[in-house]
Amino acid sequence: MRAVIFTLAAVFTAPLAAQGGGCGDTKFPPQLPAPSALIDSAHAVADLAAFAGAKPMVFSLVFNKGDSVPHVRALDNNDAAAATALYNYIRHQPPADLWAIRLRVTGGTTPSLTLERSQYCAPRPLSGEGGMQSGGSGQSIGGSPQPSGGREHTLLRTGPDATMGKARSTEFEALVGLDGRVIVARLLRPTGNADVDADAARQLQQQRFKPALLDDEPVAALYRSGGQSPRP
Repeated sequence: MRAVIFTLAAVFTAPLAAQGGGCGDTKFPPQLPAPSALIDSAHAVADLAAFAGAKPMVFSLVFNKGDSVPHVRALDNNDAAAATALYNYIRHQPPADLWAIRLRVTGGTTPSLTLERSQYCAPRPLSGEGGMQSGGSGQSIGGSPQPSGGREHTLLRTGPDATMGKARSTEFEALVGLDGRVIVARLLRPTGNADVDADAARQLQQQRFKPALLDDEPVAALYRSGGQSPRP
């Protein structure tokens, strides 16, 4: 039987323009490892070659926080069987925070197996979800996304009349679930008034977001106002 040789390499990819703003390459690990650090390539190549055709197969390997083995998913559903075969050859990794990487398998006369950056889109507030009004103590909370390049913020006003009093901006962060709902939220710059801060956090939890996407699959992720959402 003819031997199949895979070329092992680590390559970088440009962000997918079609994913829009807030999307781009993942940052971890800082340097892409050799494929053999993630895959038992010596035993995997024959199995993967059996599935490889004219069209490259691309797999997303997602390591959830604390996991040493990834969730393996084919970006094309037609390659699901190959993803099952690939899972058997994944090397365990030291547990860490959420991170992901892509594996591309190309067939042909000189099949190749390469690693690429995964693509991540941070969670985003749904349009029309900017304003918030508190329910008591004459306090109002309002905010709206700033134009491109500006900083998003939440405005806090206190006083007997919601239109009166001193306004100040504050930044916040929210953990957004797979369904776009806020799991927990907090102000990054509290006002010092416990009631106002608690009311603001409650209002933030009622906001709705487009969930984060990791290789086009929703994931729970942190949203931070001001364009500072962390990227895995």
